[in-house]
Amino acid sequence: MSKTEKQVPLKTVVGLIIFSLIIVLMAFTPAGFLKSGNVEISFLVIPVAIGAILLGPVSGAVLGLVMGVVSFAQCFGGSDIGSALLKDSAVNTFLLCVVPRVVCGWIAGVFYDLISKIDKTGYVPQIAAAIVCPIFNFILSMLGLSLLFGQTPYILNLHISLGVDGFAFPFALGGMNLFYELLASLVFTTGISTVILKLKNRKKGQSENEE
Repeated sequence: MSKTEKQVPLKTVVGLIIFSLIIVLMAFTPAGFLKSGNVEISFLVIPVAIGAILLGPVSGAVLGLVMGVVSFAQCFGGSDIGSALLKDSAVNTFLLCVVPRVVCGWIAGVFYDLISKIDKTGYVPQIAAAIVCPIFNFILSMLGLSLLFGQTPYILNLHISLGVDGFAFPFALGGMNLFYELLASLVFTTGISTVILKLKNRKKGQSENEE
């Protein structure tokens, strides 16, 4: 490998492995989802957002990819909505599961990096990343659902059963999901990432003092 080629730091690789394992573990245990009928609340955005904060936007996108893949795996019997969409189109279901998660992981890291340059309090950047991750996941997922499956019998029947149409439909279908995912992300993403960053900065400060 030439000197001009960038190597991924070992800490980043280890961090990606750890957060990926957490996502997979959460995805296949009750810790990752709260399901009730058409309501399927996912808490997988939390390790994605924390990883984006600690490891950067690219790592956030990679963790979003992991989240998307395990979400797609849930469509094979683990998700009522996912199973219904899978019957219509496996390719579109895969895209719907993966693309929004990759983007939300990346955007969380971008927001954190940008706001960190302005705000030095150590809280606002984490809060921003904790907010934008589930919000972008919701927006892109609902947009993808409309574009890829909007005219399928399953989604048309959901419109009828929920009694709403147009812009009200995404919120009727996923508004409760967004509320709880946003609340959980605000509490856990902000809290956990802040503690880790403080410990990291303290360790860095001790090392500099020893030198």
